[in-house]
This record gives sequence, C-alpha cells and structure tokens, in this order.
Amino acid sequence: RSLGPERAEITLIAKDSEFRFVPSFPWVATGRRRLEQISFSLAGPLASRQVRFANETVTHIDTAAKVVTTSVGEHAYDFLVIATGHRSANEAVPGLGP
Repeated sequence: RSLGPERAEITLIAKDSEFRFVPSFPWVATGRRRLEQISFSLAGPLASRQVRFANETVTHIDTAAKVVTTSVGEHAYDFLVIATGHRSANEAVPGLGP
C-alpha cells in the first residue's frame, strides 16, 4: 500500500494461477471442505492492487545481473523477494516426516 503503482512496479511470478490455503488441506481430505472453498485465482486480486501477475515457472535467478528467468522469458528487477511458500513441520510427528 505504501509503494503504490506510482512509486513501484510490482510483479508476482508464480507457477500456479491459484492460491490454496494449505492449512485447510486436512478439511479437504476429510470432506469437510472442497478445494474450491479454500482456493482463489490470483489474477483478479493482484490486478485490483495493480500488481502484475506472471503465471510462469522460475528456472533461474541471476543475482549479479538482477534477472529472473522463467519458462516464458526474463524479468529484470531492482529488488527481489523470494517466497517459497508453506513448509510443513512433518518431523514434529514421529514417523510422518521424510
């Protein structure tokens, strides 16, 4: 909100076009929720915030050249935030983790 489109151009690159609320997956597995109930398309909410959405797979990051390469092309950047997503703590339950 502080940056706004007049101060920064923001691009989200993600291989999936939908957000899925991972902590609700057990509800889907037990039939208490449907996947559609814990998911939404990223494009609309991002566009309403004037955030560009690139539905692409990142294949390489060149930090020296400040370029992210994807399955579609290249994206130059000034600042890069890498958010790899949810990480379950499966090792907290004996026998569950890898």
